[in-house]
Amino acid sequence: MIALIGVERIKLFSTRSPWWCVGAAIVLPIVVAVVTTVGSGDSPVTLDSILAGGSLGLYTLLVMAMLAITTEYRFNTIKLTFQAAPDRVSPLLAKAAVVAGVACLAGWAASFGSVGVSKLLAENGSRLVITSGSGLRAVLGLGLICAASAVLALGIGGLIRHTAGALTLILVFGLVVEPLVRLIPKVGEDVYEWMPFVSAFRLPVEHPPTDVPSPWASFAYLSAIAVAVFALSLVVIKRRDA
Repeated sequence: MIALIGVERIKLFSTRSPWWCVGAAIVLPIVVAVVTTVGSGDSPVTLDSILAGGSLGLYTLLVMAMLAITTEYRFNTIKLTFQAAPDRVSPLLAKAAVVAGVACLAGWAASFGSVGVSKLLAENGSRLVITSGSGLRAVLGLGLICAASAVLALGIGGLIRHTAGALTLILVFGLVVEPLVRLIPKVGEDVYEWMPFVSAFRLPVEHPPTDVPSPWASFAYLSAIAVAVFALSLVVIKRRDA
């Protein structure tokens, strides 16, 4: 498995797209934090406000995770992968480990970078000192939800195979479908609170709402969905032709 992880790491970063995605996932949240801090003037900035740009980084990492498998189908390198590992499951598990690890590290780089830059720029940087468990959870939480979401995107990419289709599904669901759920009469608001990415962003928040599932319960819910989708992709990929 260690050898397969090394192979998947090499394959992931053998093209430019993952480098661009990871770079954007780190830079974009930091840019949002800088704009938020500078634009606040004399008003105090909070941990929640400067971590708000994490969603931009998350979606670029979803693209990176999806491309990790759809690109192999596009160029037929997946056949070579399955010839080297006929069980098909082990290389996909290795790919998931690499994608999740990279996404987690990128999320942490973005969150800690946002806090560090904002602390330097803020008029009262002492407010950004992480002294509570909830503050530490918020900063570390971005990396954790990026890892879980990357596994989810990898599973979707394995099920659909095609880059355009998988990318459309992931982005449209997260950016369009989830917000529109709130418009459903009577039950819209309740259903909205259980949407995967809505649940995800309760973890990287220092002071989440108290009338919704807790941050860790929401993260467990997202992780369960990610594991279920990825497991389904393993079953489908193992049964159908490469």
